[in-house]
Amino acid sequence: MAKEKLTEMLRILPIHKPDVDQVRDLFPHLSSDEIQEVLTIGEKGRSNYVAVPSLRVNGAFQIVTFNPEYKNDKDGKVTPVRLSWSYAGRTRESYAGGRSHEDVFPPYKHMDKAIAFARDNWGSDLVLDDWVDFVEVYVQDPTDLHKSSFSQGSPKTKAVVRFTTIRSWSEIINDHSKPESQVIDDVIAQITTDYLIARELKGGRGGHTEF
Repeated sequence: MAKEKLTEMLRILPIHKPDVDQVRDLFPHLSSDEIQEVLTIGEKGRSNYVAVPSLRVNGAFQIVTFNPEYKNDKDGKVTPVRLSWSYAGRTRESYAGGRSHEDVFPPYKHMDKAIAFARDNWGSDLVLDDWVDFVEVYVQDPTDLHKSSFSQGSPKTKAVVRFTTIRSWSEIINDHSKPESQVIDDVIAQITTDYLIARELKGGRGGHTEF
């Protein structure tokens, strides 16, 4: 259940004025004392970046930011405490053979615990990055347009499909041995419509975008 709850919490971020249960659900890998440390550092006026367990890639992690309450000296407006999603991170071990894709690997608070927790609790669902490219396809409806006073506008996006491939994208789109849809189907390694999982799958590599 921890994975489902963590996924649910990551999807609803940002959370303003989080309660105790919400904080615990986001940091299932941390003890009560470690969670309190995260919150205490934030209370001192510094944003705190904390690693939480990955959802799909072994050796990856998600980054949650704890932003303390902030009062604007000019107008006195107070921004409440906020937990927000920042990005997904990787370690070199997340890549098959340790080969990275122009990544940098800075350490994050509780990164090792986040990775270990995912492996211990849903390791059979995790995959090692052994693919070549990452692609995003925006599925748009040409009959449903963003209208404005200046033009009919562009088609509205109905879904975004993200997938990884076992061959380079340039090689795939230049392969005319079969219909393009079949060529693509043959080389998909991982596929998702979930943005959080997609950020893990992408890693440090550049991506390709199609419409």
